[in-house]
Amino acid sequence: MTFEQETLQELQTRVRELSALTRNVPCGLHHCMDDEELTIISMSDGFLEMFGYSREDIEERFENRFARMIYKEDRKAVFAAMKHQLAIKNDLELEYRVPLKDGGLVWVLDKGRLEVGEDGKRTFYCVMLDITEQRRQREELRLSLERHQVIMDQATDI
Repeated sequence: MTFEQETLQELQTRVRELSALTRNVPCGLHHCMDDEELTIISMSDGFLEMFGYSREDIEERFENRFARMIYKEDRKAVFAAMKHQLAIKNDLELEYRVPLKDGGLVWVLDKGRLEVGEDGKRTFYCVMLDITEQRRQREELRLSLERHQVIMDQATDI
């Protein structure tokens, strides 16, 4: 086997491994431009499954603009948080909602990194996790603590 054949075989193996990794991690991955609309460059199957959309749905409904996928009421806060975090470092950690195809909402934890290519183009590489259940539990705990505080305040008054 020649050096070129070995290199090609090694490259094909790595591509298969990377493809298996992106198909099987329980999260959504996406790559987008650092522009006003966060234009989507690529997205994983897990990304599509998380929200219930197909690639065609994303193109038709959102014109491949990730900013349009962010729940409208959260967009302003998301962009403000992005600006603030990027002033400090190139890493982002954001929590916000995304509408599902079926009409529901999902809370996501979006961890991303800004990269500047050799051509000067700025893009984000992001990992998204569904944190809807954790947010629900956090809210239940907050309400429970509030109720207990009211009880304790009333007990003190008595």
